[in-house]
Amino acid sequence: MTGCSSKNPNSFFQMQRFREGIHIRTMKAKRKVEEISKEDIQTFLKKNAFVLFTVGAVIAGEYASSN
Repeated sequence: MTGCSSKNPNSFFQMQRFREGIHIRTMKAKRKVEEISKEDIQTFLKKNAFVLFTVGAVIAGEYASSN
């Protein structure tokens, strides 16, 4: 990326806007993760209990058959 500003004077500002956009999206994602509550986790586990149990059983079965 060196020398971009010499070819196009607007490239610096485009890169700056791009970086600001990434920064804003990063901060929004961080905020979403920080707002996850204990109730959200419990709801997720309840909704996905069957799938999690099935995956755990497959892993345990693979581990048992390899020993």
